[in-house]
Amino acid sequence: MKELNLTLRQRQILNYLHNTDGYVTGSQLSKWLHVSSRTIRNDISSINEMLEGSHTTIISKHSYGYHLQSTNSEDLRELTQTSTSFIFKTDRIRHIVLCLCEAEKPVNLYELADEMYISKTTLDSDIRSFKEEYIDPFSIQMTINRSFVQIEPNERKRRRLLLHLYSQGWDYNHRSNTYYKNELISEKLINRCIMAILYTMDHFNIRMEDVNLVHLILTIAISVHRMNEGHVLQDVRSPIYEKPIAVQFVDEVLAFLHDQWNQEFPKAERVEMYELVSCSLIPDIDYATSHDASSYVDQKSIRLTNQYLNAIKEKFHFDFFDNEDFYQTLLYYFYYLSLPSHNLNYDNVIRNASQQKLSFEMEVAYTVQPFAKETYGRYLDSLELLYLSIMISGAFVHLKHKKMRTVILSHLNMPAAWNIRMQVEHQFPDHIHVTNLVPVYMKDSFDFSSTDLVLTTVRKQIVSDQNISVIHINPYLDEKDIHAIDQLIKQKQYEFLYQKDFPSLLHYFDEADWEEKANDTDFNDLLKRVLTSLKQKDIIDDAFVSDVLCREQITGFANRPVYTLVYSSVPAKQTHISITTLNHRIKCNDQKIRMLIVLALSKEDTGLLYKFQNELYYTDWDPNASRFFKTKIEFMSFFQSVLK
Repeated sequence: MKELNLTLRQRQILNYLHNTDGYVTGSQLSKWLHVSSRTIRNDISSINEMLEGSHTTIISKHSYGYHLQSTNSEDLRELTQTSTSFIFKTDRIRHIVLCLCEAEKPVNLYELADEMYISKTTLDSDIRSFKEEYIDPFSIQMTINRSFVQIEPNERKRRRLLLHLYSQGWDYNHRSNTYYKNELISEKLINRCIMAILYTMDHFNIRMEDVNLVHLILTIAISVHRMNEGHVLQDVRSPIYEKPIAVQFVDEVLAFLHDQWNQEFPKAERVEMYELVSCSLIPDIDYATSHDASSYVDQKSIRLTNQYLNAIKEKFHFDFFDNEDFYQTLLYYFYYLSLPSHNLNYDNVIRNASQQKLSFEMEVAYTVQPFAKETYGRYLDSLELLYLSIMISGAFVHLKHKKMRTVILSHLNMPAAWNIRMQVEHQFPDHIHVTNLVPVYMKDSFDFSSTDLVLTTVRKQIVSDQNISVIHINPYLDEKDIHAIDQLIKQKQYEFLYQKDFPSLLHYFDEADWEEKANDTDFNDLLKRVLTSLKQKDIIDDAFVSDVLCREQITGFANRPVYTLVYSSVPAKQTHISITTLNHRIKCNDQKIRMLIVLALSKEDTGLLYKFQNELYYTDWDPNASRFFKTKIEFMSFFQSVLK
């Protein structure tokens, strides 16, 4: 039998019919699944469409109900086996969301576990995950005891949960997350909403980002579903933010749907959509510059943009004012954050963006915080900072860095060496300039004084000058070689931030204050303990401690597996490095760490932070290789093999 793209509820219907002798009425199914009889009819119609051409079908008989009929026992066995599976935890959690949002009474946990064919222990674990992802972030009250669970009956909050659920991983090509895996919204309704919205957007000549467009589609679809189930927003609240064009736009979209479906939308339902669209309209700032931006966005956003770029220029010596494209993008982003509500995309691609690869960019992004506090009355949260750091990363791409003067030292004949040159310059046109092709026998007589990088096909001592980088490559450049060159380029891009020639990191690790095999089990407790010790030693002050703890609450620190690096934008009274190794790894953000490195840097040594970030995060080494180390000797031996 072909694989069927069944929803969870459709799987349940099949299994229920299979395990029941005789006919099952629509009212029995609707009561069991907590949906309307119309929803059951639509589901059974969809199931039969997918079963067309097979030996199995659901027959319907007036006054009797539904019956699963099959002339092939093997097909029936395969169908019901696959229909009973809630294999993936994400599917189970989504089902929990749907059950609790639709339930008007407390849900029996034992019945829910049986419904999903899982143990009560597994369900308890799923409930904890559900609470962490859906309940806590949205400040929803949940009542749970040994046998029952229920969420508060607030209609707006329940719709927020459904919107969050449905918008995860939206894909215009198939939208399988919405109406194949989650059953409340029909494909037909979704398509009607999309058609109405896109037609009206064209009519009004307005634009929205995809994430906001998807939210509007789903907001309308959820509204239709909930009203059909008897759950209408009763209280008409005053809109927080409302634009006349947004009101006109929404009214026309809903008028279109009314003509198609005869669906009424009360005022309370419309207000939600007015606000969403008002906060989603993209201003036309394609040609905005620092001189004419006032005609596109508000003065607060302009002032914040200019303050932030000036701070970057002063602290990091980057002048982004000449990058008009970046200026426009930044201006729109700050304008967007100034609106009463905004929807940043929580898609997994963004959520899983490796913060360790954006460690320096995150530091540049964090510079905005005092200006954000002044403008918005709050600091940017972790997701807002992550988006800003991604933008910073894009701006760095366009910074004009000095090309590395490169010599290719090769034992190969000239055509082969020339081929290496072509590959290198093709891969790194903005960063590498090959000045010479040099045979190996000339290495002692060749003047390398004006060279930044040597690429060599032989493993010999080439140059003694520590300022010249040397990378050993294969005769035919492979992915490993390209990766090594790329890592070096990233290092060199940030080296100019060092305010003076610092010794190697090995020196600082060796001179650091080490505490070995600590028994701390909580990262926050460990961090506070180390900070308290540094304060008692008169190395840092209260401002340093406050900044570190505030940063942790908002962004978390730059961390990789095994270790995390903690620092502050507030200068320390003296430069001091504290390193703590743990007897047992503990959780820090989404990583398990064995080592905590705290950098207390004086104003004169601020550049040392960027050296640590640069070499720890852009050096090609695997920190997991040190996950079992517990002592200074073990770590030092490891670092000697990976750091210069």
